[in-house]
Amino acid sequence: MDTILENIEYIVILVAVVLLIFALVLLHRSRKRMYYEIAEREWAVEKLREGDTLLRTVVDSTKEAIISIGEDGLIILFNPAAEEMFGRNKMEMTGKPLDCLMPKKYREKHVQYVNSYFSTGKPNRGIGRILELPGLRSDGNVFPMEISLSAGRLGDKQFVIAVARDITERKKIDDTLRQSEERFREVAEHEQEWIWEVDAEGIYTYASPVVEKILGYKPEEVVGKKHFYDLFHPDRREEMKKAALEVYNKKQPFREFLNLNVHKDGTSVWLSTCGVPMLDEEGNLRGYRGGDIDVTDRMRCKPSYNKLERKES
Repeated sequence: MDTILENIEYIVILVAVVLLIFALVLLHRSRKRMYYEIAEREWAVEKLREGDTLLRTVVDSTKEAIISIGEDGLIILFNPAAEEMFGRNKMEMTGKPLDCLMPKKYREKHVQYVNSYFSTGKPNRGIGRILELPGLRSDGNVFPMEISLSAGRLGDKQFVIAVARDITERKKIDDTLRQSEERFREVAEHEQEWIWEVDAEGIYTYASPVVEKILGYKPEEVVGKKHFYDLFHPDRREEMKKAALEVYNKKQPFREFLNLNVHKDGTSVWLSTCGVPMLDEEGNLRGYRGGDIDVTDRMRCKPSYNKLERKES
């Protein structure tokens, strides 16, 4: 009997030891998994922290102004480029309405857009587009800016991010170019000289209205439809085309190139042509720009003209 009891005690102790070992193994695995999860969570937090730092660095270092507003229409982000553009600092602008950065006459409509968007959640016509709007500096000066609006959500909170660029210099260049084009067009339309441009293939890309007085063609009948040599007289075309292309291929300017052309009504017209090459930044030929004057009356006195005239008649 005692032996049986001893065996039972032995078995109970053995089972207890096994259970203890099993429990220790489970505890070890649990702790190991817990440590792994903690390490993984710490790694994820670190990566998020790195990503946040990287994002903050990008926002702070970009040359474009970045401004964000919350659902109340107040500024929550104002990067250094925005400080420089508007002449205001981040601490001053945080918590201020965005409309203080625009002229007064635009503010009421801006407030309506903001309230409409945040109350309905529906993007207005400005979201997702690039707009040209006036900005207001701290000194009261108004300047043109290009602004792109994007909407976002963080949890249950909505926000709008504006990326703005000062385009004052670009507008000045555009205005200068437009004025130059207007002056060029006015001169081209009132002078007796036919002003033209051709591309690298010799096709007309511009022809001033004077072409109709000289050759009978309207500008739209020439531009994009004819090469400069298409108007040469058939009897001289190959000869003059070859001479013109030699200069053309050398990218050289030329003056007083006498060439015989055919008027739309079939009559012969002598032109004196000058031109200069148009090159890109790498020196490749984009085409030629130049002008023609009618010298038919001057050429009538030359024997070669009279011979050609008799041959045509």
